[in-house]
Amino acid sequence: MHLAADGIQTRQLRPPIPRSSPAYKPHIDGLRAISIAAVLGFHAGVPGLGGGFVGVDIFFVISGFLIINQIVDALEDGRFSIFDFYARRALRILPPYLLVLLVTLAIGLVLIRSPRDLDNFTGSVVAAPIFLTNIFFLKKSGYFDVGATERPLLHTWSLSVEEQFYLIAPVLLFGLYWLARRRNGSLTILLAVAGALIAAASLVGAIRLTPPDNHPIVADPNPAFFLTQWRAWQFVAGGAIALVVDAVRWRPRRVGSMAGLAGMVLLALSIGLIGLEWLGVRIGLYERVSGYPGVAALLPTLGACLVIGGGLLAPGSLVARWLSLRPLVFIGRISYALYLWHWPLLVFAKMLPLDLSVPFVRAMALGLAVGLSVATHYALERPIATWRQRPRLRTDAGFAFRIVGAGVIGCALLATLGGFAAGIALSRANENPLLAGVKAANVQGAGSCLDATGPKAASCFDGSQPIGVLVGDSEAYALLPRIDFEAGRNGARLFAFTVPGCNPLHLLSDPAYAAKTPFCQGLLPKMEMMADLDGKAEFAIFQALWNSMLAHSQPGQTDIENDFRQRLSRLLTTFAGAGQRRILIIGPIPQLRVPDPFTCVDLARTLGLSVDRCGVPRQEVDAARRRPLEILREVAAGLPNARVVDPTEIFCDERICLPNQDGAIVYMDPGHLNDLGAKLLYDHFRSDFEWAFRG
Repeated sequence: MHLAADGIQTRQLRPPIPRSSPAYKPHIDGLRAISIAAVLGFHAGVPGLGGGFVGVDIFFVISGFLIINQIVDALEDGRFSIFDFYARRALRILPPYLLVLLVTLAIGLVLIRSPRDLDNFTGSVVAAPIFLTNIFFLKKSGYFDVGATERPLLHTWSLSVEEQFYLIAPVLLFGLYWLARRRNGSLTILLAVAGALIAAASLVGAIRLTPPDNHPIVADPNPAFFLTQWRAWQFVAGGAIALVVDAVRWRPRRVGSMAGLAGMVLLALSIGLIGLEWLGVRIGLYERVSGYPGVAALLPTLGACLVIGGGLLAPGSLVARWLSLRPLVFIGRISYALYLWHWPLLVFAKMLPLDLSVPFVRAMALGLAVGLSVATHYALERPIATWRQRPRLRTDAGFAFRIVGAGVIGCALLATLGGFAAGIALSRANENPLLAGVKAANVQGAGSCLDATGPKAASCFDGSQPIGVLVGDSEAYALLPRIDFEAGRNGARLFAFTVPGCNPLHLLSDPAYAAKTPFCQGLLPKMEMMADLDGKAEFAIFQALWNSMLAHSQPGQTDIENDFRQRLSRLLTTFAGAGQRRILIIGPIPQLRVPDPFTCVDLARTLGLSVDRCGVPRQEVDAARRRPLEILREVAAGLPNARVVDPTEIFCDERICLPNQDGAIVYMDPGHLNDLGAKLLYDHFRSDFEWAFRG
């Protein structure tokens, strides 16, 4: 199928600033270098690059400028072929991409041990070769999710967005060309009108669909970030640079110089995060980013457009010459391979049970990524780039069609075989002996009175059984199944005032806390039940991330400690009632460092290494929990019927705190106990829990 482009009214472009000429534009490769450096710096946690994720936005603009204008030029010159276009895209994108996917699959099957992570990996292995990972990861929460750093193919979402856009763009542009030819109209006008409409609709949708994303742990689904239709405006903005450049009549070189400088300022403000924060982007707990893309994405997009346009108008300007420096141009040329390699290596490096500092491990991973990228560029990308210039792709539609077909078959084959191999690994992981104790400890409580948001069951307040409450955040939520199960076995009914991420210390101290904190709003209907429980609840159990309020305090900062003490006292006193309720407080759970305790322990044992590298020295744990535990005991001592238990003695010996005991894993992540950990905690303090249940 060959789409000729004869008979169309074309624009007369004014030299020396053609919209899209065969001449190489080195400043664009320099801009690519800025983009990839920003992305790598953000992923590696380099200070000052907190907004480095906008490097992907810059890539979208560059891609839109190059590809859209290449298609338009080919249409105007009468040499556009749909199969030629897709064949050249396949030759440009697929060889390095499929190579990295194969290597990532092979390493991932060895290193990833957790069933949860393998389940995610299996889905991404299937979605990545067929360019659907943006949709897959949208359904699996977000790019800025806390667990995102454990997904080695997460970065392929941007490739999916780009290829999905270019499935549509050639057809749409040819439709505009056909309409212009049929009406004997101007392609320029049609491009401007259609581009403005598409970009406006896409941008409005992106702004409206960017979620508040206020939860500190679980990211809201963010369609504005992941879906192609809400990123289309950035590609269109890149494609529109040529039209704007052609319209500049007054002192184009001066305008170009000023545009380039302004664009670099906007990019610096974006990559440095300051400008994004002005536009509503927020950095929360665990360095979680929220409020993006939204309006803030305008900043890097406009910056990239100004830099590209400025270089076209004024190739000799300071910015264009700086971006054309050979080191930057070289980095730009390997940027695609570097983008592909860097993220899986960073993720896998985190999984290795190494006794090395985090910055050093990241530096090693990025160094290896650079080496592999250079090798990929010279051994794969450059030879294929030369081969892509063969005129046969344009003149022989059958040849181009066969290339496209080979690419489609290769992608489908990798998706099928990769998914099958990852599925086998997942089945084996579920049978890992480390999990046997966890499965055996899995329990389901009666649960009839746990859901305070549903209809109130009359039997929950009939007085036939003792009623109690479990209060806390995700730490308590992790213990909920076991405590509810044991409460039922002891003839008690349990109500849960637990929402992950919602600090109970703020719950009663600030009446508006739950209302103004979106992820705590689930507590509002539960708090309304306090009146029903008053006079009926006989016990209350508390567990939370007690360390969090004092995590950044220094010795002698009595104001922070006093605030913690006052909030805690108010919380316990409220639930203690007139002093008749039995209060059981569970002290701080030892916090680990490794992102996935299961993978760390299993890999260490497989490699014949000590699992100590998966733990935390007891001295470090004691330092973190000492003051919170002292204050917990101090406040509890002021209540007539309260006890405090310290879980540290269960999960730590005198030397170290470990995520495993007796051949089984007891943590689900660095800070939360799994079902077996909850059972060990209950069994160790059984008498205290039974005292709470029955008195």
